[in-house]
Amino acid sequence: MGAGGWALAAAALGTVLAVQVADDLDDLDDDARTGAANLARRFGAVEAAGMGLVGLLAACWIEPRLPLQASLA
Repeated sequence: MGAGGWALAAAALGTVLAVQVADDLDDLDDDARTGAANLARRFGAVEAAGMGLVGLLAACWIEPRLPLQASLA
């Protein structure tokens, strides 16, 4: 898999999951009003926050710089 390898891909997936969950938690009320798909509505706010936290922690464990670089981009 490309130049980064599977570890970098897994860290990127964890980072994307954390960012997506954070956005879904932020948009929870708007998405409920419009009926838009949302991870927090599908699984629950606490469960979605837990998924995002696990994704972020996994990304930090695999490639510690990636989540920080993504948050600064």
